[in-house]
Amino acid sequence: MAQPLVVQARDDFGLARLELVAYRVTASGMAGEPAVQGVELGGARAVLVRPVLDLASWGLLPGDEVRYFARVRDNGPEGRWGHSREFVLQVPRVADVRRGAGERLDSVARRMEELASEAERQAEATRDLGRRLEGAAASREGRETFPGAPGETAGYGERAEARQALERQEALAAAVEGIRSELAALARAMEDAAASDPGLAADLRELQRILEGLSGDGLQAALAELAGAVQREDANGTRRSLETLAEEQEAVLRRLETSLERFHRAAVDQDFRSSQTEAEALARAERALADALREGDRPELRARQQEQLAGEALELDARLRQLEERLARLGEARAAEKVSGARQEARRGAEGDR
Repeated sequence: MAQPLVVQARDDFGLARLELVAYRVTASGMAGEPAVQGVELGGARAVLVRPVLDLASWGLLPGDEVRYFARVRDNGPEGRWGHSREFVLQVPRVADVRRGAGERLDSVARRMEELASEAERQAEATRDLGRRLEGAAASREGRETFPGAPGETAGYGERAEARQALERQEALAAAVEGIRSELAALARAMEDAAASDPGLAADLRELQRILEGLSGDGLQAALAELAGAVQREDANGTRRSLETLAEEQEAVLRRLETSLERFHRAAVDQDFRSSQTEAEALARAERALADALREGDRPELRARQQEQLAGEALELDARLRQLEERLARLGEARAAEKVSGARQEARRGAEGDR
C-alpha cells in the first residue's frame, strides 16, 4: 500500500512544479476523483524526485486498479505541462491470489522431485565412494606399517572425496530448508492478502511437518560421525561412516518418494479450490452485469465489461480443462465430474455474455 516511485524530468526553460496524479478505478469500471500531490521545483532544469504513493487509506478492494502519472509545468511564460505515460497498479482478486498459491505449490512439488533425484544420486555416490575406499584398503593389506601405529591413515584424496559427500548432503539439507521457508512465506502472504482458506492452511502445515521429518537424528549423527573421522584422518572410521551415511541417505530418499504424492496432491487441491472460488466470483459478476444491462445505463462501459467477462470465462474454461485432466490422472473421478460441471457453467456464461 506504499509505492516508492522515482520521477526524472528536465526542461530547457527550467521546471516550476511537479505533480503526481493518481486515481482509483473500481472492479466495475468506475473511476474516482484524482488525488494530486505536488512539489515546487524552483526553476531547476533537471530534477530527480522520489515521491511515495501512499494507498493505505484508499480502501482498495480486490479487482480495483490505481492509475497514476507524473506531470511537470515548465518555467516558461506560458507555463506548459508535460506528462509521463500512465501506469497501473492492480489489486489482485482473491481468486488470483489463491491460483498463484496453487502455482507455487506446483513449483514446490517439482522441486521435491528434483530433490528426490538428487538424494538418489547422493546415496549411490556415497555407496560407490565407500566401495572404492574398501577396495583401496584391501589392496594395501599386507603392507608393512610402523610398529605401534594407531591405525590406517586416510589419504588426502580420500578425505577430499569424503568432504565432498558431506558438502553435497549439506546442500541437500539447505534446499529442504529453503522449501520449508517458502511454504512459511506462502502462508504469511495468504494471510496478508486476506485470501487464506482452512484447506490451504492445513495443507501447508502438513507439508512443513513432512519436511521437518525428512532428515532425522540418524542422518545428523551419520554426518557428524563422518566429519569427525575425516578430521581425524581415520581411514577405517571414514569407510564405516560412509556406509552408515549411505543407509541414512537411502532412508531419506524413501521418505522423499513417499511424500511426493502428497505435495502433488496439495497443489491439485489448491487448484481445485481456487477454480471453485473463481467460478463463483465469475458467476456473481455475470449476474451483476446482466442486471446492469437490463437497466440500460452506460452502454459503452457495459460492452467493455461484457467482453472482459467473456474472456475471463474462456480462460477459466481452459484452466478447468487442465484441472480435470490432472484429477483424472490421480484417479479422482468424482472431483473430475465436478470440474466438468463447472466448465459447462463457465462456457454457458461466456456464450451468454457474447
